[in-house]
Amino acid sequence: MKNYIIMRLLATVPLLLGISFLCFVFINLIPSNPAEVALRIRQTPIITEELIAQTRAELGLDQRLL
Repeated sequence: MKNYIIMRLLATVPLLLGISFLCFVFINLIPSNPAEVALRIRQTPIITEELIAQTRAELGLDQRLL
């Protein structure tokens, strides 16, 4: 029983990494800019390119996957 629990816990690590990767891919495949969507949700009155770039940096969207 102990070995079964250990194997199940070890199997969750690749599963969680896979789910995280798929979420990242799906977010980047949507036709809109995630930073712009975040600004619209915050109800920012004026959305500029500088503000979008700043929001992308805050959300970590300007970094590479690895």
